[in-house]
Amino acid sequence: MQSVGSIWSEDFSDLQFLRDAYGAGVVGNPTPVESPYGRALSFDGSDDKIVIGLVHGTVKSLMMRVWLASTTEQILDFDSGTNFLSASAGTLSVATCADEVLYVNGAATATITAGGWRNIAFTTATGIAVSNLQVATDNTDFGEIICKDLIMFGRELSSTEISDFHYGRSF
Repeated sequence: MQSVGSIWSEDFSDLQFLRDAYGAGVVGNPTPVESPYGRALSFDGSDDKIVIGLVHGTVKSLMMRVWLASTTEQILDFDSGTNFLSASAGTLSVATCADEVLYVNGAATATITAGGWRNIAFTTATGIAVSNLQVATDNTDFGEIICKDLIMFGRELSSTEISDFHYGRSF
């Protein structure tokens, strides 16, 4: 799945495709599950992850649908442990990124709750070089999460574009 204007995207609907594309990068046993958005992948929080690797270009915006088992979960690692997206005690953050603007369900906020589907996004003017994208880990710990529709952009999305993603008006 490649969304218009994105530099990389994955909808997590086909585990066999991911195994074919990333081979040994599928670690543990991520499980396909049904979601309100179609097929998604569930990660168990103990050893499941997908190592995607290098994403060409600088990421200045990211959007994804995610279900968290708790308010403290590892979501994405961008470079083997320095830059990562995680939730800690109900607050989303992007490690080492000082200028990110975080969104949950279309609203500019870093506060996230567990136990339901959330559309999360962030933008950053400086951007992040993604040298080793990993899903459901921060390169040390693992997240008990379900992922769907991860999309990265080489430009800063507007708050309207992020709201449109949440409300299903685009992408």
